[in-house]
Amino acid sequence: MAIEKDGTSNEMDVDGELFPQIGTADIKPAVGYVYDVIMMAHYNRGMDHDEDPQRISVIYDKLRRLGCLQLMKKIPCQPASEEEILTVHTADHWDKVMSYSCR
Repeated sequence: MAIEKDGTSNEMDVDGELFPQIGTADIKPAVGYVYDVIMMAHYNRGMDHDEDPQRISVIYDKLRRLGCLQLMKKIPCQPASEEEILTVHTADHWDKVMSYSCR
């Protein structure tokens, strides 16, 4: 936490986390988020997976209510390439998802 010469802090505590205060000079977002309403159409279709529209909505709404989104950079939503997917999932998983897809 940065303490100014007058003894005040330039950070605020939100739900136990420290964030720079809005309005301080030239704060550049160090954290980004990807969000689009199209994410509300992401259903598991019987697969064992944590992602679902309600989970995404709850997280986004909490970040919005806490004022975190205005401190973060919004990253445009775009389709992920096979190469990007394979950095976090197995090739078997990719093949399984593609078998369900209408490509």
